[in-house]
Amino acid sequence: CFDLAYHHDSWKEYWEGTKKRENGNIGTLTKHSIAPMFALGITDRINFMGGLSYIMTRPSAGQIEGTEGFQNLNLAVKVDALDMELGPGRLNILATVGFSTPISDYVPDYAYSIGLGCTEGSLRPIVQYKLNNGLFARVQAGYNLRSSCTLPRDYYYTTQAYFSNEVDMPDAIDYSATIGYETADAAFRAEAFYGGLNTLGGFDIRVQDMGFPSNNMDMTNIGVAVHYYPSIVKGLGIHASGSYVLTGRNVGQTTSIGGSVSYYFSLWNKSNN
Repeated sequence: CFDLAYHHDSWKEYWEGTKKRENGNIGTLTKHSIAPMFALGITDRINFMGGLSYIMTRPSAGQIEGTEGFQNLNLAVKVDALDMELGPGRLNILATVGFSTPISDYVPDYAYSIGLGCTEGSLRPIVQYKLNNGLFARVQAGYNLRSSCTLPRDYYYTTQAYFSNEVDMPDAIDYSATIGYETADAAFRAEAFYGGLNTLGGFDIRVQDMGFPSNNMDMTNIGVAVHYYPSIVKGLGIHASGSYVLTGRNVGQTTSIGGSVSYYFSLWNKSNN
């Protein structure tokens, strides 16, 4: 499967620690993301996935310009560990092992950086139960193990001074719960989710200061997504999504909308097409 996605994120208010505020030197910060991705089914239970993102950040005020460039290379393996009928539906238990690393020399502590600048490994179990009438529920949680990031200078200050260009990055956990409906022919699926991110350590943005890669960034958000696979073009998928940050710490109150187009086809087992 190949997929090309676009996302538009924007926020005007953000949390400086636990204080929600606006900043006239930022105005509204907008982020555009273009992300080509692929998925390859190794077996009927193992998928290999990869992708990268091109990010553009644009503030509407102030004297500091936004930036743009390629962010990270993302790779993952997803395993369908259990697939069984259970009562009036079907139970699936999956796990995803992921890897992400920067592929350009973007500056992670720039005011409007496109990323955290660290290599990251993740492990994410996923449990889904789908009723025979098409209703389903899914929960997942991930642990994200982060390396240090490197700054283009040999001194920085967080809660104390460091004469180094290496920044220790706190690990993070993320989670989500999803409910949805899929038609019997799997041509249409709609879902809504509640999720969050908790950084395991870090510090708050100092008053009137910029954000820093090792800030303690927490948030909860809600969102919806729809997926449509038209029968007139076999293998084509059309996807749209939106989300909104409800609560946060050292993050923007972001509204996000996006969409993508995917196309899947068989490389082997073509008789099953």
